[in-house]
Amino acid sequence: MKKKIWMIFLCSLLLICLTSCGRKKELPEDFNTTDTAMMVEDITLSALKLSDTDLEVAAHEAMEPLNDLCEGILTANEAVGNPQRILGTTFTQNEDMITATVEVQHEERTVDYEYTFSPNPEAEYNPAAEKYILIQIVVSPRYPMGELMEEAGMNTLMGMGVVFLVLIFISFVISLFRFLPGSGAKKQPVKKEEPKKEAVSTPAPSPVSAPLMEDQELVAVITAAILAAGGDDSSVVSSDQLIVRSIKRVSR
Repeated sequence: MKKKIWMIFLCSLLLICLTSCGRKKELPEDFNTTDTAMMVEDITLSALKLSDTDLEVAAHEAMEPLNDLCEGILTANEAVGNPQRILGTTFTQNEDMITATVEVQHEERTVDYEYTFSPNPEAEYNPAAEKYILIQIVVSPRYPMGELMEEAGMNTLMGMGVVFLVLIFISFVISLFRFLPGSGAKKQPVKKEEPKKEAVSTPAPSPVSAPLMEDQELVAVITAAILAAGGDDSSVVSSDQLIVRSIKRVSR
């Protein structure tokens, strides 16, 4: 039951959208479509009969917006070929603006010549003035949706390709920085220092001091030996005057 209700609701919305989109907005009563169609077709036909030289001169010297028409014809002829015939004129309205579109068949495709009219503010005070004045002319060839999508895809691919090429070039330039002096890119390999072996200092052997009693005995023995060696010689110093300065051991 709920699915049926939802289907009815969606169908109603679709019908409303189609009805609103298909309904054409009526043009103002004071806008004469017949005379305007004849006028824009005559202007278009007169401009199409001009040579390329005359169109170039008019594109620079003619008054606006006729100079835009001449410049647009030159661009359209170069893009889609020369014009062949006028197919007809249609009118659309956007707020206060009214656009008369003249369809012209060129060699390769149809080109729209859009004449935009705006209400003339002077018409409120001057009944003889034109109620609508021409303010803009745009020439635009018609391109199928498939061709537009193809062109958009090609533009996207070209843009992405240019971006990738620029990124590759930047990365290549950055890779060259390592060859510059002082960049720090080339670093000499750091040699691993082997741990220094600490020299074990062996304490110097301290002289073994003999006991005090042994030194005194040794001094007495040496003194007695000296006196015995002198005998009665008077040149030998007496034991009272003999002084021992140092004692040195002799290794044998």
